[in-house]
Amino acid sequence: MAWALKKEAELDRQTPEEAYQRVEARHFRLADALLRYEIDVLPDKKPTTQRRELVIMADLKATFGELVLSEINGQRLALMVKHWERPSDAHPKGLGAHSIRLYLALISHLYMIARSEWGMPELVNPVPLIRKLKLPRGRDRRLIGDEEERLLVACEKTNPELADIVRFAIETAMRQAEIMDLTWDRIDFRNHTIFLQDTKNGESRMVPLSIAAED
Repeated sequence: MAWALKKEAELDRQTPEEAYQRVEARHFRLADALLRYEIDVLPDKKPTTQRRELVIMADLKATFGELVLSEINGQRLALMVKHWERPSDAHPKGLGAHSIRLYLALISHLYMIARSEWGMPELVNPVPLIRKLKLPRGRDRRLIGDEEERLLVACEKTNPELADIVRFAIETAMRQAEIMDLTWDRIDFRNHTIFLQDTKNGESRMVPLSIAAED
């Protein structure tokens, strides 16, 4: 009885705006939130991040878009993770731990924005409520023997441009997206360097150019 009286008193003290936000949060679907996130938040992210997150958002809308944000708790999110791990038409082998962590990172950021900027402070971010996924050990693969020569021959047969990209990747250790987004203004032939801004880990870095890379 005391608890009920306390809750009633709290509701009486609410402003109309606070009451409206409560109602909105109870009916705000994941699809609605993702659409607003796409409009409000995504344009400020790097192009590579935008492309990756648009794919994730499309998948979330298609599979869980009708879920209401306030109903996605730790238990529901754990079931969503199980769904992503299972093989499906979109992902025949299921999603790996790294891909699922990208899904969870987007969801977590979405809840943070909804709480801090969209007037829904009572929403509970479900991501910290589930167990952390164990990532596989990083790959440590190097070309050995005549593998580089055979790789470049195969690339030349497919597309000479592809062979140039692979040679450049071998010389610079740059990622695929970094090479494909490279522009002439980032290349300094005088100092034999390439300037990469806002890389995958969010930091800028300078890449030294070998003679073969410059060629």
